[in-house]
Amino acid sequence: MKKFVLLSLVGFLSTVSVASAQQYRVWIDMPVGPSIDSGFVDLPPIIHGSWSGVDIFGNQQDFTADAMGAGGQIPLVDIQASSTNAGNSSVESTLSYVYRVNPIAGSTRNAVPLIIRAASNVQATSTSNNPGASALATVRVSLPLNNNNPVIHNTIVAWVDGSNTVPSDSFTQTLSTVAFVGSYGRVELRAYGTFTGDGEVSATADPTFEIDPTATYEENGQTHFYTDEFMIEYSPTIDQYIPCDPDITGDGQLNFFDISEFLSTQPDYNADGSFNFLDVSAFLADFSSGCP
Repeated sequence: MKKFVLLSLVGFLSTVSVASAQQYRVWIDMPVGPSIDSGFVDLPPIIHGSWSGVDIFGNQQDFTADAMGAGGQIPLVDIQASSTNAGNSSVESTLSYVYRVNPIAGSTRNAVPLIIRAASNVQATSTSNNPGASALATVRVSLPLNNNNPVIHNTIVAWVDGSNTVPSDSFTQTLSTVAFVGSYGRVELRAYGTFTGDGEVSATADPTFEIDPTATYEENGQTHFYTDEFMIEYSPTIDQYIPCDPDITGDGQLNFFDISEFLSTQPDYNADGSFNFLDVSAFLADFSSGCP
């Protein structure tokens, strides 16, 4: 199979750059007037939207929404919103970024023990006679060299209306795994709230990553801690780039090194549970299409 892949990719070995881009976006659908769309921007402070007025029946309407994509060491998304007689309104914060493990002290290890913790919370409440609100939070995390097959993928929902209520929900998961050095893993977060009546909503999606502080390896008669020799970088704190699946090495280019890494690691590229010709075919198609 390796020989076949090499022969098949001969025509695709021109270097393709991976475009830079930010991946944070806020959308606030106002009950009246134009919506707020931040577009894909750098991580900003809180984006606020509000409206207050009287509807055609003379009822007072009030709507406020705050949406945030926090940078700092590890990005997260969060929304807070409330509605009074302001149905058909919503707020959404989404964030896509990548992370990767890079060496600090020139270590030759090609894989590092990693601890991933994912947490999300949602709430929906109302004291009105016209309740109608829901909140949603999604966390999706993939490992380097396996971005098509997330190791964490969870969505939670809370809602309140006239007949049913799930006022809150939360999700936590801790995963001990191994990350390949220098290659990127993808993270996608979403916090969303919507109103059909009155209520208050909040939603947060917040994963964290840590090199296992207890993990060591032996080399030349000495014990080395991985935390002393490797660090985790996140795309909002380094050069931004759109994740590109065939860029398996994560160096921002499509070239022979991606082919070599594909052959040596034989990843489950199409996420069907095994490595076979279908993975090769999918990789060839993406490689030939290039990156955004």
